Amino acid sequence: MKPIYRAIILILASVNAIAADAQTTKQTSNKNNMVKHHEISQFGYSEYVEIDLGTAKMLVFSGQLALDNDGNTVGAGNFEQQAEYIFSSIQKKLEKAGGSLKNIIKLNNYFTDISNLPAFRTIRNKYIDTTQPPAQTSVEVKQLFRADVMLEVEFMAVINY
Repeated sequence: MKPIYRAIILILASVNAIAADAQTTKQTSNKNNMVKHHEISQFGYSEYVEIDLGTAKMLVFSGQLALDNDGNTVGAGNFEQQAEYIFSSIQKKLEKAGGSLKNIIKLNNYFTDISNLPAFRTIRNKYIDTTQPPAQTSVEVKQLFRADVMLEVEFMAVINY
C-alpha cells in the first residue's frame, strides 16, 4: 500500500475516533480546542469544522454550491459554469484557511444528472493535482435543495501547521 493511502486511512480513522469522542465528550473536546466550528450559518450548520490533528489540521467543509452572495444560482441550467464556480469557491475557501487545492484529500460530489461526470472531471482536473488526486465519491440524486442547482461538492482537506 502506498504511503499516501496509509496516511489517508490513518487520518480518516483518527477523524472517526475524534468525532466519536466529540459526540460523547463535547465539553472536553471544545475545552481542549480539538474541534472548532467556523462560519456558523443562520440555517444551523457550520461552513466548515476544523479538527486539530496535532501536526496538522483537518478541515471538513459543508457542501459547496454555485450560489452568489445574494443566494442566486450562478449558471442556472449550465453545469460547466456551476462546476467552475464551485471549484473557484473551494480554492478561495482553502486559501482563506491557510491551505491550497493540493490539501484536498476527499471530494463527495452530488449530481442531479450523472451524465455530467465527464464534464465535471475536466473542470476538476484544472484545479486538483491529478498526479495525487483526492479520494472521491460521485452520486446522482433526484434533486438538490433547489431545482436549478445541478451540483454540490463536499470536501475535506488536511493542512500541515
